[in-house]
Amino acid sequence: MDQFITMEYLTFGVAQLLMFCWHSNEVMVASQNLMIGPYKSIWYGQKKKHLSSMRILVEQYNTKIIFTAGPFTDLTLATFMNILKGAYSYYTLIN
Repeated sequence: MDQFITMEYLTFGVAQLLMFCWHSNEVMVASQNLMIGPYKSIWYGQKKKHLSSMRILVEQYNTKIIFTAGPFTDLTLATFMNILKGAYSYYTLIN
């Protein structure tokens, strides 16, 4: 019974960490893809008034949105894999 409870605890812990890292990674990719929109538009044929608005829009889209785990690290799928590798290494070391 103790092994079952331990496996259940680990499964839900890993699933929760995966959800945070997965959605953070999706937000980061979506924020990077925002920059493509203004460049795909026909900006070069517009008036000067619209070009200055386009520059402001591009600068606003230039910021990278990413969730962090405090001051320690960014939450991405690579971070999730590193956490799993480290946890498995510690587990094998303890056993």
